[in-house]
Amino acid sequence: MKKSSLLTLAGITGSLFFIGCATLWHARGLPDYETWLDHHPENPANGSVKVTFLGVTTLLIDDGETQILIDGFFSRHPLWKVVTSQMHTNRKKVDEAISKYGINRVKAIFVSHSHYDHAFDVAYVTKKTGAVLHGSPSTLNIGRGGGLGEEQMTAFQPGKEVQIGAFSITVIPAKHSPPSFFNNNIGQTIDRPLSQPARVIKYVEGNSYDFLIKHGGKSIYIIPSANYVEGMRDQYKADVVFLSIGNIARLNKAFKNALWENSIEKLKPSLVIPIHWENFFTPLSENLKMFSPVIDQTEKSFDFIIEKCQEQNLNLKILQGGSSIVLFQ
Repeated sequence: MKKSSLLTLAGITGSLFFIGCATLWHARGLPDYETWLDHHPENPANGSVKVTFLGVTTLLIDDGETQILIDGFFSRHPLWKVVTSQMHTNRKKVDEAISKYGINRVKAIFVSHSHYDHAFDVAYVTKKTGAVLHGSPSTLNIGRGGGLGEEQMTAFQPGKEVQIGAFSITVIPAKHSPPSFFNNNIGQTIDRPLSQPARVIKYVEGNSYDFLIKHGGKSIYIIPSANYVEGMRDQYKADVVFLSIGNIARLNKAFKNALWENSIEKLKPSLVIPIHWENFFTPLSENLKMFSPVIDQTEKSFDFIIEKCQEQNLNLKILQGGSSIVLFQ
């Protein structure tokens, strides 16, 4: 192994171990945010769209006829395994999630970028559902490594609308959240088929993307990474924005305000829903926990979003694991 790879592995391993120790010491739920918790289990009808939050940025979007999946991460291996092992998709967990959450009409899976917590399970999920995998060249190499044929994969064409059932999806170039001491592979790509078992460090970013999803004259904008490209979102508007808030508390006030201005203030939604806020080394459940405040301070991220929504009279909803919201009723 190259010296640079060894240094990267050592850095990530040490960082993940530190995060894990802090997480075990203090894993915080959402008791202070119950006012904004929302859950509507009913099925969509009469033009409505149901969105189910399945952890990190995995979202099941359903109009009663067609389902679209954003990302596809269900294995959620414990930290000790991520640090010490090469890993396979936990097929049992994926199968259970597919059954429990009614993931049975998925036509397309759109992957925001190729990090472990977004793309680790997408090859198996694509096989299991019979969907088409849409992604960057790096994501498609994850698909190839998982045994997908070329006919079951489609490369992103940013800016071009893709029609799937009554949904219209536009892939928009984006920027990953600022790198930290455990997230230092931004801009790296997966250049050959990536087979499992594999270590988490193999799942490098491979470029990041937003998604604009239109349905019946309404629109949803998904920001899977807490960052922005200057001017990129200026031309778009959305009724609902799903906004990644992971790690923004550790960033300075100027960055947080710029993120808000270049996302929510540009897109002008009436509803904001935070995503990518929980400890993804624990199983998907209706009681997901934040990372430790020592490391992540996610509660400060929530507080920032709540304050901004209140200032601008925007609705805010928070979804727990497996919870759904029905939009556009």
